[in-house]
Amino acid sequence: MFELKTDWGEIRFSRNVIYRIVTGAVESCRGDATIMNYKGKKQRRFPGFFSRLTPKSVESGDIQLEETPEGLKITVYVVIRFGASLRKTVEQIITGIYEGAEEVLDLKLSKVTVVVTGTASRDIARRHLVFSR
Repeated sequence: MFELKTDWGEIRFSRNVIYRIVTGAVESCRGDATIMNYKGKKQRRFPGFFSRLTPKSVESGDIQLEETPEGLKITVYVVIRFGASLRKTVEQIITGIYEGAEEVLDLKLSKVTVVVTGTASRDIARRHLVFSR
């Protein structure tokens, strides 16, 4: 749970709200990017009760959140479709995350990092390119 203090009081929101904002920013690329884990593979998620039984935490995978004194720090791992512009796609994701956090939560982010773990054509060619703002 994260807490946001405003003039009217405190607002508490879960990590799922941030995950939804990040997912929306990646989906706005219309198929040019897909959220993957740091190895370039899809994160396995089981619905409901079984999600609590998985040995790995959500933090070890595709979206990492870290609270710092300056604000919230977000790291997202994605795979970019072959032929798509890396810079345009990553900038669209970063801008979407900043705008979504500002619009929905009125939250200032300290840093957003997008790690491109690979490019996808028929297979995924591994890369490790880090973009941040």
